[in-house]
Amino acid sequence: YSINCVYIAFSAVLIVWVIHPEHQKFVDKVTEKRVKRTLSLVVFLTMLPSIYLAIHLVKHEVFASKAAAFMKNELALPESHVASSNIDAERQLIELNMIGEVIDSNQLKDLKKRLFQYDLGDASLILHQSKNQRIDISALKSNIVSDLYKENLMALEEKNKQLNAKDEKIRKLESGLKLGQIQKATWLDVAHEISTQYPEVEDIYLSEAVQWQKANGKVADDLIILNVQSKLPLPDDAEAKMTAWLKVRIKNDHVKVVIDEPITSTPEQKKATKPKK
Repeated sequence: YSINCVYIAFSAVLIVWVIHPEHQKFVDKVTEKRVKRTLSLVVFLTMLPSIYLAIHLVKHEVFASKAAAFMKNELALPESHVASSNIDAERQLIELNMIGEVIDSNQLKDLKKRLFQYDLGDASLILHQSKNQRIDISALKSNIVSDLYKENLMALEEKNKQLNAKDEKIRKLESGLKLGQIQKATWLDVAHEISTQYPEVEDIYLSEAVQWQKANGKVADDLIILNVQSKLPLPDDAEAKMTAWLKVRIKNDHVKVVIDEPITSTPEQKKATKPKK
């Protein structure tokens, strides 16, 4: 990050030097020379680690490329295979784990001689291989089975999570359905009871509603509306009695009773429906 910052600043200085824009003059020549020397020193000191890193990276890539070519051309054996490799450019090391037929000492010496053909004469070649081929194959099979088991176990756990989430959703839906059925049965009982108390009632509507109050802006979403339609006028206190009774019946204080009486009613019908004192 520091190297990038310095080189970005240095490139900006070069661009300014090329285009020659009008710039702020220094107080004196001594200050100007001191600033320029300081900037040059910072750029030079930054170049040193960048050059080192570049050389190190190039050496590492060159060594890795040569080692890969050596393994591809010289270790493509019919009965032996490279299971894993460790290429270390710093230590000039090529470390290989082999499976299959054992490579004897004479073959290993021949392979080390062939390193010179790939400009790897200073590199060390180390082979790790079992003396018993069956043990290598058995270990390989065991690793493969273990990896497959882990992958299948993870997939199974993810599938179980998805199934559990679906089961929970189904349980919530079933619970909501049961509550709706219970509420429907309760409301049917309420309707029958009101009809028994007031035979002149023809239609009864029960529903849940959202109430908004303009005065305070509050919203209530648990209001129960009871709408009653009667073929004859009901007593004057019917609305108050139904409201008090319904609160106790459904155990909810947020209720509203609306009574729709017939439009045409004679004074005699209204007088007949008034409660006796």
